[in-house]
Amino acid sequence: MSAGLAARISQFASVRYFEPLARHTTFKVGGPAAVFALPKS
Repeated sequence: MSAGLAARISQFASVRYFEPLARHTTFKVGGPAAVFALPKS
């Protein structure tokens, strides 16, 4: 993801790189996401 796009998205979401998806699933499975965006609201 380009730095400009990450900066624009970060206004509305928390942007994380190589975030383990297991932290966000019911069964705690999933490898790292290249880019993970979690909306602020």
